[in-house]
Amino acid sequence: MASLRIIFIANTYPSRQQPNTGTFIEQIVNAMARQDACLTVLAPQILAPGRVSWSKKISQTSNTLPVTVFRPLTLSFSNFSIPFIGSTYCWSVWSFLRTVQSLRRCVDPTSNCCYGHFLYPAGLAALNLARFLNVPAIVALGESSLANYERYFSIAKIRDDLSGFAGILTVSEKNKNYCVEHYGIPPKKIVVLPNAVDISLFYPRERSAMRSKLGLPQDLPIVAFVGHFIERKGPLRVMEALKAIPDVKAVFLGAGPQKPMGTQVLFAGPVPQEEIPEWLSAADLFILPTLAEGSCNAILEAMACALPVISSDLSFNHEILDSSSALLVDPCDTISLTHAIFNIISSKQLRENMGTSALDRVRLFTLEDRAKRILAWLETINIIEIN
Repeated sequence: MASLRIIFIANTYPSRQQPNTGTFIEQIVNAMARQDACLTVLAPQILAPGRVSWSKKISQTSNTLPVTVFRPLTLSFSNFSIPFIGSTYCWSVWSFLRTVQSLRRCVDPTSNCCYGHFLYPAGLAALNLARFLNVPAIVALGESSLANYERYFSIAKIRDDLSGFAGILTVSEKNKNYCVEHYGIPPKKIVVLPNAVDISLFYPRERSAMRSKLGLPQDLPIVAFVGHFIERKGPLRVMEALKAIPDVKAVFLGAGPQKPMGTQVLFAGPVPQEEIPEWLSAADLFILPTLAEGSCNAILEAMACALPVISSDLSFNHEILDSSSALLVDPCDTISLTHAIFNIISSKQLRENMGTSALDRVRLFTLEDRAKRILAWLETINIIEIN
């Protein structure tokens, strides 16, 4: 079969203004392009102050890969609750949908499929565009919880929208089971492919050299956290757990309202995606007491840098972690988090063994392999739909 031509729709995608937004989506797009697929990415950007027209189309074509990105400006109504009306989130979804529709004449009419990343708003936009082009629609469900959509849409609507896709890709068995049990989606329509890591970017660097480069102390144990500074991810739970072991320091890579502070914090803030492996390599272990995930990219990236992992003993982690590479605990039990940190920090042999196991296990979750599997699956869907 000839190379697939895919229209890929996303509501988060890196830009000059926000280079760290949606980097994992750009990575899978580029990996698919390296497998000879041709991709047109429709990634509307939220209208920012000073912009003249929210319908202006901005495109960028890669010089090295068959990827063209359109970044039209779109109007967001955020997510507020208005008495007697409801949430403005539905307005934002509608605005995104209209913006994607404005690009109908910009896309290749001979494309093989429309692929939406996350159900709303991108998946719905892919479904509508696919109907216009008369091609299959695909949705990738990497959400931490599909149930969150039920605050804004009826179960009947979600069921109808999901039923319209020719294929559904989920990053976890949890998401697949939710689609089957709550929305009545046939299991044969769903494929499960956990997220993956780019091992050409994420690999172990020499710890001492990275600490020197980043200005971190050589003689103190350091834990690393990567993720949004929000309750679900748990940066403040990490800080609480560290109080009992004051000699242990921490670096927090991310941004958000729950910014960690204190004498044990060596750094807290965002860094460019390409620098994250250096910070991870400078640490002794990775910790993320998250309450919900689809399939956690940050954990896979830490494993690829040969770090032992401390995270949540919840189903979404069971698909990517095992006892040889991670200590899984109750993410809300800060005493258990403290014990896990202490156990790993106090044993160099345990750290090395877990780091080696993490590096071995993460080879099951490489970006190039995931891209290859997605494209092979898309080809079967395209053939079925055409026939």
